[in-house]
Amino acid sequence: MKSNTVSIIFFSSLLMAISPFATDTYVPSLPTISKTLDSPASTVQMTLSVYLFAFAIGQLFWGPLADSIGRKKTILVGIIIFLIGTAGCYFSSDIELIIFFRGIQGFGASFGQILARAIIRDLHSPSEGTRITAFSTMAMGSASIIGPNIGAILTSFYSWKFIFIIVFIYGVIILLFTSIKFTETHLEENKTSINPKEIFNNFYILIKDINFCRYTISLTLVFGCIFAFISSGPFVATEVYKIDTAKLGLVFTPLALAFILFSAVTSKLITVRESSNLFLIGLYISVLGGITIFLGTLLYPNIITLLFGAMIIAASMGIVVPIGFTLAISNHPKIAGTASTLLGFIQASFSALFGYITVILYDNSAIPMSIVMLVLTSFSLLAFIFIKNKT
Repeated sequence: MKSNTVSIIFFSSLLMAISPFATDTYVPSLPTISKTLDSPASTVQMTLSVYLFAFAIGQLFWGPLADSIGRKKTILVGIIIFLIGTAGCYFSSDIELIIFFRGIQGFGASFGQILARAIIRDLHSPSEGTRITAFSTMAMGSASIIGPNIGAILTSFYSWKFIFIIVFIYGVIILLFTSIKFTETHLEENKTSINPKEIFNNFYILIKDINFCRYTISLTLVFGCIFAFISSGPFVATEVYKIDTAKLGLVFTPLALAFILFSAVTSKLITVRESSNLFLIGLYISVLGGITIFLGTLLYPNIITLLFGAMIIAASMGIVVPIGFTLAISNHPKIAGTASTLLGFIQASFSALFGYITVILYDNSAIPMSIVMLVLTSFSLLAFIFIKNKT
């Protein structure tokens, strides 16, 4: 692949969208799986949390591997594992096996965003990288529009297992494109050996970097907020607000549209405004969304107020995600893969935890979810301000 902007945006978009697509197509089927397999919501939600925990652990592996053997070989290994996990989910007939293979799928998918960011960092400066990341991030939003609607339609009119066929085809596309079109971007002189001592030393360097910590903590809390919605939202929509399964994908569509729109706006604004200031504005918007969804749930509990607050939070992510990921690792170009690894591990681990806690608290109302989302958005802003002032 030549280092032109269009090709980089296209390929990094494919990689960034693999995990959102695998998750978002699956999410609308959760209530149906719960009924079909006669499993409680908390058990079915484990297919999300285990996926995300495996996703987090995988990121500790893919970043150092990509820095050692290069980007292309790492992508090929990751996508093969992803395909094995996806096929396993399709052929599984009980919830325990689905949980197991979802873990394999998550481990395989975890290479996507790490390698996308590392490839962008290989070829572009932080400022240009932020702009390209914003465009690629829109692909994640597109996956969140297409995925839930595909999943809802397949679940309602055919079978939820068909979801894994579609996801498998997506993985095959990445496998073929990487094998045929992609050319290595990690220069030989920048490659590092896989040395556990060196990896942990690099982790220590990153943890001492106050810039890395500021953006990582805030990103993690905002991601945890949206994952709380992804985990509990389908149950709230179908069981509390009585939304039909076939229409469940439409619940997530406004969020994805808000995310895409604000990602596009961010790609323009970063050329004229300071990125860190835009990030802070994004955090304020996320708090507004948290307040909206909480007050709406208490005063006017219906699907409209729920989605309106969630849309505001999704819009804020269109700002904080491309900027936060880029600026968090901007001080460490030689270990960009490792930096992406640690950031992704922290973000995914806590998102899985927050999502699981939200489902455990679920009491056939939207109140527990709205409280969790308000707390997480508020802490994301307070943490960023506090660490900034301490600096």
